[in-house]
Order: sequence, then structure tokens, then C-alpha cells
Amino acid sequence: MQRNLDFDVKVEGGQLGLRSANWERRRVFPMVDRPDRFAYDYGRSQLQFERDAGGNVVAVVLFEGGEFRMQRRLAD
Repeated sequence: MQRNLDFDVKVEGGQLGLRSANWERRRVFPMVDRPDRFAYDYGRSQLQFERDAGGNVVAVVLFEGGEFRMQRRLAD
């Protein structure tokens, strides 16, 4: 059984980055022709931001090693 990951997503210096309890902040980069999809610079993992009907980000999906994990957005 896999546990949920808590992500901290921020833009710093114009660069989107993601941090979790398992690792320090890592930069992610937009993927061409894939709206709301980002990849880490080492290329093995990707993130997909999910939006509601109003366009607000409500979740992030981490694709890593053929598996995926979803984390719902917590209130600010």
C-alpha cells in the first residue's frame, strides 16, 4: 500500500518547483503540447495538474516509474 505524498508547489524566480517530505524542491518544466503537464529535468517523472470547471487547480497527479499517485489540493 502506498501512502499519499504531500506536495508543496511554488514558483520561485519564475521557475515552477515542487517539494515533498521525501525530497528537496525540484524544478519542473512544461511539456510541449501538453497543457498543465510538467516533467522533471531528469525526465523520469511527470506531473499533471487537474483543474475544475472554473479552471482552478484542484489536484496534481505524479507519474513515476509506470505508476501514478494523485494528491488533492488542500485549502490555502
